[in-house]
Amino acid sequence: LPFAFLVILYSISLLANKYISILDVQTFLFAFTLLIMYFTIENPDAKLVTELEAAKSEAERANAAKTEFLTKVSHEVRTPLNAIVGFAATLDEVETLDEARENAQYIVSASKNILELVNGILDISKLEAGEVTLNNSDYLLESLIFELNSLIPSKITKEELRFTIDINNEIPKEYNGDPYKIFKIASYILLNAIEYTNYGEVKLIINGKKVDEENFEFEFVVANTGHTMSVENFNKSFEDYINLGENGGKNNLDSIKLGLIIAKNLADLLGGKIDFLNEKGQGTKYFVKIKQKVVGTEVIGNIFESQKSAMSSSKDLLDCTGKKVLIVDDSDVNIRIAAKYLEQFNFTIFAANSGKQCIECVKNNNIDIIFMDHMMPEMDGVATIKALKAMGLALPPVVALTANSYDGLKNEYIAQGFTDYLSKPIVFKDLNRTINNVFKEKAE
Repeated sequence: LPFAFLVILYSISLLANKYISILDVQTFLFAFTLLIMYFTIENPDAKLVTELEAAKSEAERANAAKTEFLTKVSHEVRTPLNAIVGFAATLDEVETLDEARENAQYIVSASKNILELVNGILDISKLEAGEVTLNNSDYLLESLIFELNSLIPSKITKEELRFTIDINNEIPKEYNGDPYKIFKIASYILLNAIEYTNYGEVKLIINGKKVDEENFEFEFVVANTGHTMSVENFNKSFEDYINLGENGGKNNLDSIKLGLIIAKNLADLLGGKIDFLNEKGQGTKYFVKIKQKVVGTEVIGNIFESQKSAMSSSKDLLDCTGKKVLIVDDSDVNIRIAAKYLEQFNFTIFAANSGKQCIECVKNNNIDIIFMDHMMPEMDGVATIKALKAMGLALPPVVALTANSYDGLKNEYIAQGFTDYLSKPIVFKDLNRTINNVFKEKAE
């Protein structure tokens, strides 16, 4: 544009100079044009300086955000860490075993809080870096539901609060998709609801509809009593979360945790969406819609009743009276579920919440079979087996309990020292098969 302006003015100056010979119009207009061009043509150096200043400002903002985030995380970690250090320091001074156990429970609870925070940070870090990919496979909806039913009640510490699940029995049973990410979405929203609901109920409603011949759109509804939130807080992003503490006070979090932000990011990754609705005097409902490919035509039915009937109708049960079974799991709910199944075989049942407790129990009791959770904090199942072997203790058959169920997993667990494995939720016929395999082989 400035060059075109120069050409036009130069042409005018030629015409003007032809008729006005007294003034050097051509020189005057040429100089005037150069003056205009000086102020209108962008100087490359000036442009570079501007870009560098913008980049510097962005880097400073990002650095300040990271500092704020680290400050916030350190504060979140410090609270449970203080509990761990404080209660651990008083263990030497306790006067009764009950007091020691109570202190140990506080330590375990605080440790789990730190672990959940670290896992959340890792999740959001991978999402922000674009490192999270979909791992599609065939899966059963009931497995996902049983995992949630195992996890969520163990997180409720308020006596006035209960957790329930309501499923449409006519929705499809098997799908192809990424069940782990769906589990993470549902669990994060449920845990957020539990955190901010003091009494009443947190309810998971599972429904949906067929969108075409191959695909089904899930609708997970998480309803809670008493807790509401604003649109502004629901729409917070990870960047907003970093700055939540700037204006001070826990109230600034206003009913949203990092997990809910992760859930929204995961839903976007799956092509789904999350919305919410406040109901006056009722609480909040979160709506999650995710499309998945249907495998087969079977419907889910009443899965809780089918599990009960499988237990009561099984006739081929070994009588294991006098035999001792040890259940190792960091979740008390998972232990109770496994114990309900194993009671059918007349076992004497022992339980442990950690690898260390497992080792102590094996030391002091003649255990005949162990059912051990693979993923546990501090010392997982594999590390526990290695520790038992290193101590020279007689190792009974050890069956891994895991939420994973992909092909080839059995050989992988056997290579790690397990005798067999069962996927969660435990299917009674598979448990029956495992017990028959172990004790029939021993008898023979």
